[in-house]
This record gives sequence, structure tokens and C-alpha cells, in this order.
Amino acid sequence: MVPSTKFEKTDITIDAGRTNFSLYKTKEDADAAKDELAKTDICTAPCLQTADVNVTAGEYFFHCDVHPSQMTGTLTAK
Repeated sequence: MVPSTKFEKTDITIDAGRTNFSLYKTKEDADAAKDELAKTDICTAPCLQTADVNVTAGEYFFHCDVHPSQMTGTLTAK
């Protein structure tokens, strides 16, 4: 994380169906190193990447692979 930036997105809501994001089904899946639903490559900031995933309505867990205990949140698909 760049020292002058702040991670602020701990909750995101999207439409169910196709979306662009990196995420796991649950925090437990992430903690257990289970396969993610989608993932982007680690990059040096600033950068922008997308990952296409088709999700059903529900809640999903996301975290940064570089800062997994500091940058986490819930993605809700409605």
C-alpha cells in the first residue's frame, strides 16, 4: 500500500451476475487458502486490473493478497 493512500472500501454492493472483482466465497475459504472465485495479479501502484466473475446474489469476502489482514471487506451481490 502506498503510504499516502488509505484503504476505505470495506463494503461494496453490486448487481448479481457478471461483475469485475477479486473475491472468495467466505473469509474462511480465504483463511484456508481455498481457491478464490476470481483474482488479479499483484502489481505496483498505481494500477488497475479487473477479474470477471459471475456470482449469484449473496455476500462474498474480499481481501488484498499483499495485506490480507488489513485490507478486507464484504462484497454484496443483489
